[in-house]
Amino acid sequence: MAVALTGSRQLAALKLLRRRLIQAVPLILGVVVINFCLIQLAPGSFLDLMTAENQVSDPATVELLRKTYGLDAPVWLQLVKYIWALLHLDFGFSIARTCRSSTRSGSACRQPFC
Repeated sequence: MAVALTGSRQLAALKLLRRRLIQAVPLILGVVVINFCLIQLAPGSFLDLMTAENQVSDPATVELLRKTYGLDAPVWLQLVKYIWALLHLDFGFSIARTCRSSTRSGSACRQPFC
């Protein structure tokens, strides 16, 4: 009888774990979308800050940077690309470290923050 209860408890625990993992997917997706929207609602863009810090005033260079970082694409496409990159553990380009911020290539970039 005790063996049957243990198997039943394990089955119930696995069902609970499965249900919680399924519930976590829309929660994480919601957090990602809210994060993206908050970044989009902030005044200016990181490109404005980056060009101001590097004292870039050439419109052709600014447009090239906008195209390089995908800021010329519609917002919905930027969101889709952002989610796709997160699914592949690609966290983009680190301005502070001047290298990719990926978990796969993180060991190649060990420069301290400026």
